[in-house]
Amino acid sequence: MAIYNYGLPMPNYQVPATYQQQYPIQQTVSNTPINNNSSASIIWVQGEAGAKAYPVAPGNSVLLMDSESECFYIKSTDTSGIPMPLRAFTYTEIVQTQQEPERESIDTSQFVTRSELDEIRAMINDLKPKTMSKKESKDEQTVSRNAKQ
Repeated sequence: MAIYNYGLPMPNYQVPATYQQQYPIQQTVSNTPINNNSSASIIWVQGEAGAKAYPVAPGNSVLLMDSESECFYIKSTDTSGIPMPLRAFTYTEIVQTQQEPERESIDTSQFVTRSELDEIRAMINDLKPKTMSKKESKDEQTVSRNAKQ
């Protein structure tokens, strides 16, 4: 039994269930942003009108796939919830193929052929004995001069 300020007892009234508040308890709003982007699901819309009508939480972006054509949309809102311009993209599949790397084409017109190389080698071999004999003769002359001195 409750007591009034004046010391009188307070009557115990039962409030009928119909008069009780039937409002749901409101949850407190946290400062963390709501994340509408779910990596496990794809959001499909019907055309650009469906993308424009799709609700996006303030300060978020959503990837929306078009079910009517090969394109997707990115819808964003600023922190106050005002929608940004809708961005539309087309997509194509990237096919992975096993290709051998292309070899660089080499211009062989500047190279010497095997037959030309053999001709040059023969010419060098023909000149070698002559130069060797000249060199040997120079060495002999140098030795003979040193011996005379």
